[in-house]
Amino acid sequence: MKHFVTKTVAGVLLSGVTIAASADSIGLSFDVIAKSSSQVEFNLLAENIGTQPIYNVIIEPSFDEIPQLNYGDLSAGSQEGRYVNLQWAADEPPTLSWKITYVDANGNTVVEHQ
Repeated sequence: MKHFVTKTVAGVLLSGVTIAASADSIGLSFDVIAKSSSQVEFNLLAENIGTQPIYNVIIEPSFDEIPQLNYGDLSAGSQEGRYVNLQWAADEPPTLSWKITYVDANGNTVVEHQ
């Protein structure tokens, strides 16, 4: 089941609620693999929703337990996924947000937040 994701509580991932959002050039979505009351495994999908390629795409989650995710270069319309396994203390799902950094087609470093 694929969902769009923005700043969210991990418990929302567990309940299957869809949240839609995207930044200027990057759309994030997630595809849940497995879930329980204190864990969720998912693929975090990054899609270049712009019309130009973007380079060196890096997504940094706000939750310290998730490492920085490197997506490399994304051509216009392409999508890449990275596996995430998120665990927390029972009944205390973390709030997630994402810092996205990439280099645009003009060579400018861009930072977006979702």
